[in-house]
Amino acid sequence: MTALQISPLHVEPSAARGMVLMTLSMMLFVSVDSMARSMTQDFPVLMIVWARFFVHLMLMGVFVVPRHQHILRPKNRRVIYLRALMVFATTALAVAAFQLMPVADFHAMGLIAPMVVTALCAPLLGERVGRRAWGCIAVACAGAALVVKPGVTSLGLGTLFAVGSIITFAFSAILTRVAHRHDEVLTVLFHSGLVCGTLSCLVLPFVWVSPDLEGWLMILAIGGVSSLAQYCSVTAFSYGPASMIMPFNYTGLLWATLAGVLFFGEYPDSLTVLGAMIIAGSALYLYLREGR
Repeated sequence: MTALQISPLHVEPSAARGMVLMTLSMMLFVSVDSMARSMTQDFPVLMIVWARFFVHLMLMGVFVVPRHQHILRPKNRRVIYLRALMVFATTALAVAAFQLMPVADFHAMGLIAPMVVTALCAPLLGERVGRRAWGCIAVACAGAALVVKPGVTSLGLGTLFAVGSIITFAFSAILTRVAHRHDEVLTVLFHSGLVCGTLSCLVLPFVWVSPDLEGWLMILAIGGVSSLAQYCSVTAFSYGPASMIMPFNYTGLLWATLAGVLFFGEYPDSLTVLGAMIIAGSALYLYLREGR
């Protein structure tokens, strides 16, 4: 397979769309996380994970498959199914980490995910990563550290779960880019939902709690918004190199801060505001330099 050669300073104009879509996907994912945080008061975490995957699969089966039956036959099954396993592993490891370590510490560790993706782009995708892109990632990471202000934690089982989720997430991002060489977005999304939905159903009998009407509405909402977020995220990688799209993952911190203020009364301090401005500035600079 010929390596994909992409200049870090002269990418295709469509890369700007990928940056916008990644930013939108992070806003939607934060919305899903906010709903999940509220739902954990009434439902087990693994049941919420099932809602995200199973509702996504049902929506694809009802609204997409009848019109696009060709997505049932992926051209590169190995890559698509491996990506689906990485997505499921990322979610499962993240849930396990949340139960054993502070959420702030988990998100602080998660900031290294774009660095891992960027490091993997060269050997796995043949993409060239320039100094400006590395600089933007480093600056955004510094800003993100100001936002989360994590404490120092000892190496425990929760930390190992978090590291595992970062690694599987990075590989899923790389596999998403590779999958686009052979299959369209809908094919990738459907088979991810098929694999993850099936696996989550296997654990459902052990965690099931009967929901009321409001509970069912929340389950449908979290599944629907999660599906849209996944669509935007997967589509983003079809417009540009992973090393260019992934830095906009940092904008999730901005959306998370806004959600904390609006829904949970968590007002940011001066360091959080400063960090958010640094992240936004880094993303804007990368957009103007690489997305034009």
